[in-house]
Amino acid sequence: MNLNDYFLIGKIGKPKSFKGEVFFNMEDDEVFFALGEITSMNVLIHNKLIVYPIEKMSVKTNNKVVLKFKGFDSIDMANMIKNCEVYLENENMPVSDDDNVFTHELIGCMVIDKKLGEVGLIDYIDKSSAQELVYIENNDEELIFPLIDEFVVSIDLENKTMTTDLPEGLLDINKEE
Repeated sequence: MNLNDYFLIGKIGKPKSFKGEVFFNMEDDEVFFALGEITSMNVLIHNKLIVYPIEKMSVKTNNKVVLKFKGFDSIDMANMIKNCEVYLENENMPVSDDDNVFTHELIGCMVIDKKLGEVGLIDYIDKSSAQELVYIENNDEELIFPLIDEFVVSIDLENKTMTTDLPEGLLDINKEE
């Protein structure tokens, strides 16, 4: 097992009931719902991916997902996987169409700014805050900027590039004095 062949789609949350059901916290709800029907999940336990077949999955209000894995019939079993990360094989991840680019497809893209030139490779996109943030690895420096339409000029997934027009000084706020 090589985790580079997998993509983090979320994390197992707390148990929902004494019957073995758990909440599933999606990393990216847009990607999750584009996956279609999921019959099993790869759960990372002690650095090993374990495949758990899904018995039942339901989506509650506010896109809360409740999972019931086959064979899980108690709160103790649900607590065994609480806070464990869930992965999907890269080849099963959804791909973008002309109208939509999934953020997971941007990982590894070179950011080329119109004024600054090559800025660095996209290492991570944080979707946990109100505004999605792009984290770029540039030498030993981490640069961050918000992923908003006004800053993105174009995205070329085939050549793994994102062209931006970032406001002057935006990346300087990341630098330590």
